[in-house]
Amino acid sequence: MDTDTAAELFTLLQLLFVAAVIGLPAVGLTIRLAVKPLVEAIIRLREAFPAQGSRDPSVAALQGEVQALRAQLERVLEQQAFDSELLSRTPASALGQRRENELSDAE
Repeated sequence: MDTDTAAELFTLLQLLFVAAVIGLPAVGLTIRLAVKPLVEAIIRLREAFPAQGSRDPSVAALQGEVQALRAQLERVLEQQAFDSELLSRTPASALGQRRENELSDAE
């Protein structure tokens, strides 16, 4: 290797070193400034519309309670319908006589 080639190689290495020291941070800073708003927008979007699998445990507990209340309400409504059907089948005279018997037993 002659001295001219070694000097050119050394100059090239110096240029690459300076470009790496100044250029890489500049490129990194530019990318960070360009990507940061995009990442923040994605984070806000995920917070606004959470995925089904990543629910808050308290929300899942509340949903379970709502389902249990719905089941209880359905049972109460069925019982009420059953009671009203029984009352509609019982003759009015039998109801009145049963109430009179209850009143006389209470005295």
